[in-house]
Amino acid sequence: MLGLLLGWILYSNSNRYYISEMLAQPNGFSSVEMANYINDLHELSVKRNYLGIQDAFQIEQEDAKMIKNIEAFFLIDVNHDQIGDYVDYKYKYSAFDTSQHIVENRLLIRAEVFDSRVFHKVKAGLKYYVNNNPYLTKVNELRKEELDALINLVNGEIRKLDSLQQTEYFAKNVPEVGSNKEASLFLLSETPTQLYYKDKIALLEKKLEYEQEFELSTDPITVIKDFTELDIEVNPLSDYLLKYARRMALAGFVLILVVRWRKKIKTFLLPIENS
Repeated sequence: MLGLLLGWILYSNSNRYYISEMLAQPNGFSSVEMANYINDLHELSVKRNYLGIQDAFQIEQEDAKMIKNIEAFFLIDVNHDQIGDYVDYKYKYSAFDTSQHIVENRLLIRAEVFDSRVFHKVKAGLKYYVNNNPYLTKVNELRKEELDALINLVNGEIRKLDSLQQTEYFAKNVPEVGSNKEASLFLLSETPTQLYYKDKIALLEKKLEYEQEFELSTDPITVIKDFTELDIEVNPLSDYLLKYARRMALAGFVLILVVRWRKKIKTFLLPIENS
């Protein structure tokens, strides 16, 4: 009963909060660089620096006070397939452990808020925070310029290949063939059409890859899975009641044992005191 009462008192004097997670892709940066930058917000949250969060996110101070914490975590790859196998929530990853690697192009961002309606403002604030960093913005602009140059380069190679193919197969003057032997030699010396097709398909695939990256990764960070507005409390009343009821029950059980066996405990401790 004391445990239930203590749990209810602590629940009544604590704020409810909600958790949601975003899966993001850094563009032009490693997940380590982006995590370090985002975790500056974690320091502001821990220190309850609401003015700092307000300035970083460009939101109202009341909304900033609704943000409990923002933190970035690495995805760890254990089988070297570049796919995250688990999230390192407890920062246990060690660079000396060669069996595990940080996934370089994925990052998990966790937001804890006191009002679930604030999640969309956290997302907009994160986007503003990242996009207004001069270094991140400049690197991303250079990356897009490089992609554009690569696309133009591939287009040029495709045009050259088309021109070469036309020269070989359509623009070439077939010599006058005087015998079947000369015709056979000419046909054998002709370049197989399949070679051009293979080269062109490879160039087109590379072009589509560059164009896809250019279109989908235009910002320093791309959202893969967004925050969701959850209605489930992370710290509900049931958790407090069960947690403290169990602790008090265990303490009560130990107290009963001590009272029940107090004479034997005293007898056992007396030789120790005398020594």
